[in-house]
Amino acid sequence: MSAATSRLLKRLDAGIESATTQLAADCLRAERACYLARQGRTDEAKTVVVGLRKQYGSAPNVAMSAWLSLAEGLEIYFRNLGAGAHDKVLRAHALSAAAGLTPLQALAAGWLSQLDFTRLDIESMARHVKEALRLAAPTDSRARGRASLVLGQALHFAQRFDLALPWYRRAHGYATEQGDDSAISAFMHNMACMRLDNLRQSKLTGIADDDEAGISMTGAESTSRFDQLVGASSLKALSPLMIARVHSLQGRPEEALALYEDHLAIDVDQGFLRMRSDLLSDMAWCRIRLGQHAVAVSLAAQAEASITPETQLDDRAATYTRLGWLSAAIGDGEATKRYEAHAKAAWDDFVQLQGRIVELLSAVTEGP
Repeated sequence: MSAATSRLLKRLDAGIESATTQLAADCLRAERACYLARQGRTDEAKTVVVGLRKQYGSAPNVAMSAWLSLAEGLEIYFRNLGAGAHDKVLRAHALSAAAGLTPLQALAAGWLSQLDFTRLDIESMARHVKEALRLAAPTDSRARGRASLVLGQALHFAQRFDLALPWYRRAHGYATEQGDDSAISAFMHNMACMRLDNLRQSKLTGIADDDEAGISMTGAESTSRFDQLVGASSLKALSPLMIARVHSLQGRPEEALALYEDHLAIDVDQGFLRMRSDLLSDMAWCRIRLGQHAVAVSLAAQAEASITPETQLDDRAATYTRLGWLSAAIGDGEATKRYEAHAKAAWDDFVQLQGRIVELLSAVTEGP
């Protein structure tokens, strides 16, 4: 266990030990379950939640119900990015708002903004992140830290690292203040992931930055090493897939494929279905660069079939871009034109989305 983990858990454990009522102690146990879920210890978190649900089944308490709904939502999210997480956190938000539990409402709003971002529900994300900052006390590092991280990653996603950096710094400061290694891991991972998404957009639209590729690789590798150091295991397949994507963007298809083949098989189990078309199309492009045309064509067909309404705009654009390149490589001019048209439309829509993110978030401050 890391020193940072020990500090956070010791504080929670000390609070449980010194609580003057059973309810206060159990609310802290539910908060502790939230931390365990974020650490990737989802089975432990679920055991705590099930026990507390049973304990309060005959005598419900609104504060307890709100904390348990938040813990359940985070357990689902960090187990497999499950869609049910949003409804659970939304219930925690509604219960805490109705009961006047402002700190918990602020925290739930911060987590809702995170879930909104993963779905690219930008309008809802902006509302919830502003609510979290408005309600959180100046000393509330939990809610302010989560909101700051969402603001940082969203603005970074929109290719505005200059606007994202102050929020990233705040998020890191709040996580360090709490001694929360899971939050530090999230900070490192999200920054690395957004940097990689920026790199992919630049490379696939023809404005690549080779320096950015090196930074992306360093970020992905550092995140993996930090998680190993502190024992974090939530969504552990993401780091090797990130490294594989960087290898591909840097023109190293063999290295990329080695990682994809080791880790892509679990993507559906870990909730990565919406990313599947992007990853499969990248594997197909790696294969075509190695002269393995038959395998590449098969993977390309799987990639196209994997595009669903849940596939995000940038993943859709990346998929169609690579399918266009692959079609050109095998001499299918008609398919090339079709995919290029789809790619252009998706990238144009995505750039508009990035502009909307900046419009909604660039003026947000930490004040009320």
